[in-house]
Amino acid sequence: MSLLAGGGVAGAIAIYGASYAFLRARQTALAGHNPLQIAGAHTWLGVNPGKLLNVPIGLVQNIFPVLRNFTGIRALLRGPVFPLISFLAILAALGGFFMLCAAEIWRHRKSLSPLESAAVPAGIVGLAFTLIPVVVFSPNYDKLWLQPLACIALIVTIALAGKWQRTYLRRGVRITTASFLLAGVFTNFLWAIPSHRVRGIYGMAQARQLASIVHKNDLMVGEWSPVPIIYQQLYAANGQYIDFTGQAAQKGEDAVRDLNQAICRTQQNDGHVYFVGLLDHSKAEWDGFLGSRCGVPYSAMNEYRSNSAVVAVLGAGADKIVVRRLR
Repeated sequence: MSLLAGGGVAGAIAIYGASYAFLRARQTALAGHNPLQIAGAHTWLGVNPGKLLNVPIGLVQNIFPVLRNFTGIRALLRGPVFPLISFLAILAALGGFFMLCAAEIWRHRKSLSPLESAAVPAGIVGLAFTLIPVVVFSPNYDKLWLQPLACIALIVTIALAGKWQRTYLRRGVRITTASFLLAGVFTNFLWAIPSHRVRGIYGMAQARQLASIVHKNDLMVGEWSPVPIIYQQLYAANGQYIDFTGQAAQKGEDAVRDLNQAICRTQQNDGHVYFVGLLDHSKAEWDGFLGSRCGVPYSAMNEYRSNSAVVAVLGAGADKIVVRRLR
């Protein structure tokens, strides 16, 4: 165990130490020169009741595809009844199943082999540690669930494959529960395979349209949606695009001050200022992240909302994004 712990610490120091040494000269996300202080950490990191309530939702939706379009607990409660009932039923079944596995391992702990006796606490400790980024960062980020689910699978396997699982009843329960879990995992292929078929990149055509609107001395102010992100990566010249959401996540309300200064410089150079998507969010949408997490009030953009005109509407329906030009 000491060799394992020592190897883990040495590996972490080697990997992250070398990474920081390589990136420190150009890593804009680092505040000052302190590798442990990251600008914008207050936006993403922290524990609150909302995140804790989302942990079981993240667990279920990473096994069973019942909440593919999950956008929040409030939307789930106000939306169609079937997804909510399906989620609650699966959550209850999973909770009961995990409690059964825990009870079986505890009841037959003296029958475990030496390898199983070591694997169970290792799996529990691994689960506890790998759940930290899930709880602190984002309970609904699927990649963060890979390691916790692997630890859960290890513990469940030991519970289902023990020597005590030899009676017909226990074998039937084992086969039924294993089939239930595998069915949930394999149903994800119903959406995973079609989503990986290449049908073109959404937002590419709209980004080209956006590039045709913006000229040399102009400034584009955008947010985190596909069209402005593609425009920024493929078409925007240096200093011609401001990712306001990203700036707000790092700097909070100071991002508004920087935006005002950039707009003044653009207008002094006879350029136009465009906003793509940012000014058309409702107050509730704005407060959901920029207001509550970044500390930028909805009213901070009131002057730009009242002094801009729509020059283009890209896409249609739910994918529609509005381009405004400051007067």
